[in-house]
Amino acid sequence: MKKAPKNLLLMKPVINKNVNWYEKDSRVYLEIRREGAIDRFVQKYFKVKDKTTVELDVLGSGVWKFLDGKRNVFEISKLVDNEFGEKAAPLVERLAAFIRVLKDASIIRLEEEKNGNYTEG
Repeated sequence: MKKAPKNLLLMKPVINKNVNWYEKDSRVYLEIRREGAIDRFVQKYFKVKDKTTVELDVLGSGVWKFLDGKRNVFEISKLVDNEFGEKAAPLVERLAAFIRVLKDASIIRLEEEKNGNYTEG
């Protein structure tokens, strides 16, 4: 039997431990430490840095500041709408794409609500 797809809007984005961030000139900068076995191999033999810094655009920076590990994507969408209005349109599609990029890059993980509690999904 096929599993029903998870509703992204009900998922809670949580920043992974290997990510630090800071804000400068209204932009958020992510410092991502690469600590896996493959990362260490590449760092040693190809002289690659052990961390990467990513600058988010204005909208991405605004969204990032709402990722507190407590709100789900739907709640974040309401905050983004209040903050950016039409500048974020089409809001749900853009927010979903941004969240997926962060997840695929292992910058965040998504936790799923089950019986009032969140579990990693």
